[in-house]
Amino acid sequence: MKNKGRKLIGFGFFTVLILTLILIIGPLDFFTNGYYCDDEFDISVAEDDLQTPVDLNEEGCVFTIEPSKRHLAGFEIRLTNQISDNEGDLVIKTYENNSKEIETQRIPLEKVGNDVWYKIYLTKNYKVGRKYTVNVSTDGAKKIPGIVTIDEDYLSNEIVESNIAAVLAYAHSTFTISVKTLFILALTGIWIAVFGKLSGKSKIFIFASVFIFLTAGLAWVFMFNSMDNLNTLFDDFQEDSETLITGPILAEEGGVWFDKKGDLKYGLGRLYNNLGQYVSYSQEPYNKRSYVDGYHTEDPIIAVKKDTFNERIIEEGTAVRFANGDEFRIISFPEDKKDTGNIFIELDAQRPFNKYKFGNVNDITFILKNGNELHTGRLIAYISQYGLAGRIYRHLARHIENDIEIEVLHLLNSLATAAVLSAIVLLLYKKYNMLLAAICYLTFLLSPWIVNFGRNLYWVEFTWFIPFLVGLFCAMHLKERKMRIISYILAWASIAIKSLCGYEYISVVMMGTISILLIECADKIAKGKRNDVLLLLRTTVIIGSAALMGFMTAIVIHASLRGNGSIMEGIKSIIEVDVLRRTHGANLNYLGSLWWESMNASVWEVFCEYFKFSTEIITGINGNLFPSLCITPLIIFGYDIYKKNTVNIKQAAAYCVLFLTSISWFCLAKSHSYQHPHMNYVVWYFGFVQICIYIIVGRIVQARLKIKRGE
Repeated sequence: MKNKGRKLIGFGFFTVLILTLILIIGPLDFFTNGYYCDDEFDISVAEDDLQTPVDLNEEGCVFTIEPSKRHLAGFEIRLTNQISDNEGDLVIKTYENNSKEIETQRIPLEKVGNDVWYKIYLTKNYKVGRKYTVNVSTDGAKKIPGIVTIDEDYLSNEIVESNIAAVLAYAHSTFTISVKTLFILALTGIWIAVFGKLSGKSKIFIFASVFIFLTAGLAWVFMFNSMDNLNTLFDDFQEDSETLITGPILAEEGGVWFDKKGDLKYGLGRLYNNLGQYVSYSQEPYNKRSYVDGYHTEDPIIAVKKDTFNERIIEEGTAVRFANGDEFRIISFPEDKKDTGNIFIELDAQRPFNKYKFGNVNDITFILKNGNELHTGRLIAYISQYGLAGRIYRHLARHIENDIEIEVLHLLNSLATAAVLSAIVLLLYKKYNMLLAAICYLTFLLSPWIVNFGRNLYWVEFTWFIPFLVGLFCAMHLKERKMRIISYILAWASIAIKSLCGYEYISVVMMGTISILLIECADKIAKGKRNDVLLLLRTTVIIGSAALMGFMTAIVIHASLRGNGSIMEGIKSIIEVDVLRRTHGANLNYLGSLWWESMNASVWEVFCEYFKFSTEIITGINGNLFPSLCITPLIIFGYDIYKKNTVNIKQAAAYCVLFLTSISWFCLAKSHSYQHPHMNYVVWYFGFVQICIYIIVGRIVQARLKIKRGE
């Protein structure tokens, strides 16, 4: 009893420790660093916008601040009429509710420069959204300086009812929300493992703990690519595709919506704005020659991207309204022969503009001759897919702060992908062995292709592998009728969801649903187990049919949108416009020249191209070894047949089935594969790369064991 009591007390202290760590990492956000101000105030305000300074006598200058974020570190102010050998102190006092003093800062005036932004450091805790009174004064000054006041358009909403030249500064959280979440997940896994050990039910809790750790490890790599320094594609991999999802999110936040009401049901869209077509997170205003952030530095001219969205202003535009509300008449559209991709707009103003006062070029509103406003953006639906993921992420984004929404969505996507892959690894361990499970996990962890797709919002990689997980689950519970029925339903649902998110790699994904069952069937045939073979064949046909029905369900839903209510018209449009140009048989008369080469290429030509690996296979294994990786298992099988007159049927079947699974996309979507070698190598990782490594490593392990036994 004493020993048990000690364990409980120890576990109690351990639980408190874990909870404390979770609290200081998460909700309390204890770890912070730095002193960060808005970049907008790292400039000199235009002379015309400087106003009469306020003298900092003993009574001082009073203004109000309202922090918009946590971890207020201080603020910057700009003094004038300050001399280098001044005496006395600059005194800064902060109050709550205009009466309760929070803290006082005294800074020797001789240390404060003239006409520079001086950083004031605050040490107390200031809450978000609460108003605080700041009093800036001097004590014993030889010459009384002034505090600069400026046009209020320069100021953020954090400086309340004042035009004092000040800007708030914040410390940043040391850990991003992604790091915090994964740390907390790992700590939770540790607690579950210890709890399981003490409760006497260690098996199920250890299993849960391992699942959490595997998921956290994969999610970390999917978020940060921390295992592969050579993977230079990671940071902007398929960013243009992902903006089909983030574009509608940003459009909704900016009050822009689809051109057609019927397009609202689509989840994907391409956003156009004053910066052009939104295809990259690094989209920037015009910054060439005499332009900074889209504004000419010497003349009242602005530059916006030229596209179908805003070309109307050349013929119909009369005025421009900036984000701060100022409006100016358009005088002309000067041409620049060196740059025809932008529209240059000269305005009726006396001096040049800048983004610090007038806002971002992207937030400009154009006024047309008829008095109507040209919206600040345009969203065009991407109708080649239903875009289920886009609709889901769009709804989730409404509940996430704008400045972290993409990171949070990446994190959710990474966790989902990591969880599905970890579940596959654990089920492979339970059904087969540790070596196969370990190789699969390491491949998922170290493959540049799996990692690149892991967090991408457009590709939602976890939807690719759920059908494989369902097929594996079905194979493990083959003789349980209830579990088979559940598997059929899950197969239908998982393929329908995958197809509603996107049709890419659908042949590989659907083959993945039945791949384990086919491998098991081949093994049972070799062993002569007739009843098992019949059950496996029946199950394979049913679950395959369920998967096909899932695909057709998605097609019908998509087609009803595509055909404006007519499913048959929608299916016809999908086949003619989208399917044929990505597969075979499209009429070249109806395709642009961009597609001709891919349509003329043979399946064999495409197939051969994908043996020339463009990256490492996994971290540390050169892509040049891919052909050898494919051939070595065949050599092993041939050797076994020659020397032992036998072969490992299950391994041979897995090699063949998973090989056919991978190449099905090269064959079916031949044109797509020809045009997309920058991404389609990922289909080799639907089991084929893993089984090749497993066969080779397994044979090496066997050889070492034989050597140890002296055989």
